[in-house]
Amino acid sequence: MFAEFDYESATTREIARRAGVSETLLFRYFGSKAGLFDRLLFAPIGGLLNDFLSSHSPDQVSADPIASTRAFLTSLLAFVDDNRKLLASFAARRLVSATGGPPPPAPSGFEAFYDLAATEVRRIHAQQGTVPDVPPDTSVRLSLGMVMASTLFADWLFSGQPPEREHLVDSLAHMLVHATTGATGRKDDP
Repeated sequence: MFAEFDYESATTREIARRAGVSETLLFRYFGSKAGLFDRLLFAPIGGLLNDFLSSHSPDQVSADPIASTRAFLTSLLAFVDDNRKLLASFAARRLVSATGGPPPPAPSGFEAFYDLAATEVRRIHAQQGTVPDVPPDTSVRLSLGMVMASTLFADWLFSGQPPEREHLVDSLAHMLVHATTGATGRKDDP
């Protein structure tokens, strides 16, 4: 219903009816409409982000950060594609909030990812003996925003002609690795 209508128009009463459960049960499990939305969209993204960080050892990331990042981006962009309408609903809700409407649900699962990713960026800089140009806490947040925007707003960003997915993933991987760690990965990477 969030994708079919939008966040505001999707009522808990109708969600419960379509799910074949009582509205009381819906509130017992999710606490609120915002909690349900969070569970549907942000918990899986947070899980995907955290799974990536926990399944890639520091040695893997250090050995070939571009390849490691490409694998992650492929999964994340597939998730974004599959949930485009939900994400658009959330983005629209954020815009309404910015103009005075009630605030949208705060995404969960992201803080743990941001903390882990920033720690990894700090570790890589310490290992290289370098100082990051942008604070790691900021760079990982902006990086995720760039990745999400590259697919959600592809028509706008690329004048209706989005690049092939492989090219987009490759470009994003290089940009993210260079921006967060200064590393280029393999010596032959352009």
